[in-house]
Amino acid sequence: MEQDIFFYWKSLFPECNTEELEMILQNFFDEEARKGIAEENLESNFEVDYGSEIAKFLLDKNIPYLSFFLPFLNSNQMRIDRIFSSKIIQFNEKYKVEFLINLCEFIWSLSYRVLILETNLLDEEFQEKRNDITLQEFAANEMKTNEKYLLDVYKLYQPLVKFIQLRINLFLSYFEEIIDHTSKDYCELTLAFNEGRALGNIINISLNHGDTHNGGKNVAIISFENGKKIVYKPHSLMIDEKFYGLISWINETIPLNIEKQREITIINKGFYGWSEYVNDLDCSSLGQIRKYYYRFGSLMALIHSLNGKDLHHENIIAEGEYPVFIDLETLFSSSSIVYRKEQKKDVHTHAAEIISDSIYGTGLVPRMIGNGNQFVDISALGADSKQESPFLSYKLENTKSKFKLERVDSSLEIEKNLPRMGQKIEYAKDFLEEIIAGFETMYKWIIDNRETFIKHIRKNFLNVPVRFLYRNTSVYTQLYRTSLHPDFFQDEFSRNIILKRIAIGSDIDQRNVVQAEYKDLLLGDVPYFTVNTDSKDLITSKGEIKNFFLESPLDNTIKKILGFSSIDMERQLEFLNISFFGKKYSPEKDFTFIKFDNDRSENAETIKLETCLNTAIDIGKYLMEKSICLKNESCYERTWISTILEKKNQVIHEIVPVGRDFYLGNSGISLFLGNLGKITKNKKMLAWAEDSINSVISEMKTVEDLEGNLIGGFNGLSGNLYSIYKMKKILEKEEYSDYIFKYMKCIEVNIDYDTNFDVISGVAGAINVFYSIYRDTKDTVLKKYILKVLRKCWEHLKKNAVIDLEKEEVYWKSSVGDISTGFAHGNAGICVAIAKIYYLTKKEECLVYINYALKYERNLYSDSAKNWYTSIAKDTLSYGWCNGSGGILLSRLLLKEFGYTDMEIDDEIEIAFHTTVEKGFGFNLTLCHGDLGLLEIIRKYSKYKNDTVLIQKCNNTFVNIFNDTLSNSKWKSLENRGTETLGIMTGLSGIGYTLLRESNVDMPNILISE
Repeated sequence: MEQDIFFYWKSLFPECNTEELEMILQNFFDEEARKGIAEENLESNFEVDYGSEIAKFLLDKNIPYLSFFLPFLNSNQMRIDRIFSSKIIQFNEKYKVEFLINLCEFIWSLSYRVLILETNLLDEEFQEKRNDITLQEFAANEMKTNEKYLLDVYKLYQPLVKFIQLRINLFLSYFEEIIDHTSKDYCELTLAFNEGRALGNIINISLNHGDTHNGGKNVAIISFENGKKIVYKPHSLMIDEKFYGLISWINETIPLNIEKQREITIINKGFYGWSEYVNDLDCSSLGQIRKYYYRFGSLMALIHSLNGKDLHHENIIAEGEYPVFIDLETLFSSSSIVYRKEQKKDVHTHAAEIISDSIYGTGLVPRMIGNGNQFVDISALGADSKQESPFLSYKLENTKSKFKLERVDSSLEIEKNLPRMGQKIEYAKDFLEEIIAGFETMYKWIIDNRETFIKHIRKNFLNVPVRFLYRNTSVYTQLYRTSLHPDFFQDEFSRNIILKRIAIGSDIDQRNVVQAEYKDLLLGDVPYFTVNTDSKDLITSKGEIKNFFLESPLDNTIKKILGFSSIDMERQLEFLNISFFGKKYSPEKDFTFIKFDNDRSENAETIKLETCLNTAIDIGKYLMEKSICLKNESCYERTWISTILEKKNQVIHEIVPVGRDFYLGNSGISLFLGNLGKITKNKKMLAWAEDSINSVISEMKTVEDLEGNLIGGFNGLSGNLYSIYKMKKILEKEEYSDYIFKYMKCIEVNIDYDTNFDVISGVAGAINVFYSIYRDTKDTVLKKYILKVLRKCWEHLKKNAVIDLEKEEVYWKSSVGDISTGFAHGNAGICVAIAKIYYLTKKEECLVYINYALKYERNLYSDSAKNWYTSIAKDTLSYGWCNGSGGILLSRLLLKEFGYTDMEIDDEIEIAFHTTVEKGFGFNLTLCHGDLGLLEIIRKYSKYKNDTVLIQKCNNTFVNIFNDTLSNSKWKSLENRGTETLGIMTGLSGIGYTLLRESNVDMPNILISE
């Protein structure tokens, strides 16, 4: 039965073929897991009783679908009565009504999608009965007056009925637990939280309506008669207790001139605990604000030392001048200690772990998360205003003709994480100096007192349970919400099947973890894992998984503290600065204010080649200081951590490993370092370059490993191939030939998967690289193979061209819908790639495609702006190599070089030249879209025109660039869109490479994959 349903729902697993689906079913889920909650002995046939006591409380409260909710409430009337008859509960009819309404809302949260569907189906059947009321009112009335219909709904959705009963049972059991523990601990609570004075009875228990764990439990706030509030947490609070014990010890130990931290009261009872309720309070002076941020910086260093994670804006309260952490269960977390079968760590993984285990990974410093279109900051320091959420929410549209959920924008409200003065938030960005001072003070204190500090940590944090975040919580919540769809509640297995998606992408050795996740999700909980600080065993809802971790969290944390150093502190502060300054892109931060030089004087200032070379050497040394190295089985690997722009919007920075590609990563940086080492005959620099390219080569294990990758010349496999080919010659490594051929084979395999087609990511970029190698190599066998691949590339371009025969136009539309002009992303660059095919093959059809592609591009020309729009939207003009007049100029020059011409091309060259030199300079320095890239293109134009005056102007312009932005180590303060970047197309490596080009005419032009 389940097997049949499983394959009926096969469309829900598009990532898996039939064999993989069978593997998931057989290998990950035992019989108990297969049954889920289907065999729970829960009564599902019950009557609606409008005369019950509960009904009397609710009938006049205008609750939609009350008839659907009532049987669930009535069947639990005795338990609800017992709760409110407890001696510690102050009976209040208003609170009981609120409690019952909350239960109705709770049932609605489980059943709303079913009720909406049934309402709309009912409307189709009974439109003539509806009269002048809303669909929802009609359905609610039908359920109330037609008991058979209501019972039919219960019968149709029996798994939902059982699930609701299960969740209500867990809900009420948790309420009973809270009351029981409050009664049991009452005397202790009065002493700890009210100086021994009576708290009075409970007047309210407020449960968080968010995610639940471990049987429907989450944080509760208990309100007492005397006005006191106490926080109840359904898990061990030993980590909170130990942390505030550490705070107390530090307060007693640190010098008197260092600000003391707030200590809060914690009662740990083993499987649950009590915490002081912390109120957010205003500050009364600017001095208190400064103290708040100083203390925050100090706490950040402490949290960093203890491997804190996921400490976002909801985890901290601004109590006047004191930042107070209210949830510390994710201390002693580290991404580097998780066991993965047969996983060999490479340098890029190592770099990612460094980021994850830095202050950037704590959740404390600004960090934007989102969906590619919209971003939000939920960090403790960055969530400082109401923000539009990147994740859509649902809004119920309830009219006479419609009753449905609509996806709408939602917002993230301000929490209590930042200090206020007179109700005005005082933003962290304005107090960065205080944050840094607090961080440095605590960090240095830990270094100075390392032995004592470690001794205290070992003694007091031994055998403390902490939470382990196996996956991002959003993965669970999204899957759980999907499982509430009506389609999954009409039989005993369908919901079980959709929840088995949690196994996708997991290795078989993770079977026990996946089963625990599945079990928790079936019960409606977000999976919850813990580990004791001195253990390697993961604790799940199904039991322990032995040796899940490579080392204990405590040992890993001690190792981290031992690694504290001035170098690491500077890295953390660099991350802190980047997180603030890179949060939003400000174009002004990039401006160089360079103008293309019009000085015709032959006596203009020049720069010695030695000066260029020395500056390039300084950049190379700086890159090596910032590099991260790892020794693997056969060689050293080296990479870097840098900032990149979120690809779609190009306005949000993310701190990441640079990766392997040519545009941002190791392939481009290697090429700079390799050429620098070769020119300077510096063996150490050459060794560093080899370490860097090793991390690119190590990716090429098998051709199959890289299937489905981008193949372009800058952020695809062809860019890596280009760099390895160049590095083979620089390093004189004949053994690289095998890797070169493997990369070529892999690119050939991936041509059919290419959906970008352009120079930067797609097949046009691959053509440029293969052409470059073809022209350089003397290997006739390799040349023959390259011609074969180039023919396949050409067929791929023809197959995917969008042709308008009537207009005689052609363009290529990427998988994301972009239709662009320009060299890197559009027709201008693709035309050049086709021209190279023509140059080698003399296929006349190539000229037709170029002609048609240029016609399409020419329709996007703006006569008033003397420039080409970047896309069909005609809303953006640009000047760079990647998009705009600079790239158009380069394209037209190369077309003529490779044998194409027409009546308009010469005029376009002149227009593009004048627009570029008059308007293109001064916005940023980069090769991709800035001054250095444009100067490279103008130099090519000057040689094309054989214009010695223009060549001198280019030299003058370079002098201005060097003096204004590079000389005397000015390059260290350069930014790309707000922060420092290291890659060759937008960062320091590109500046260094340009300096080498200025001092050595034999250096290839990377803008054309020369």
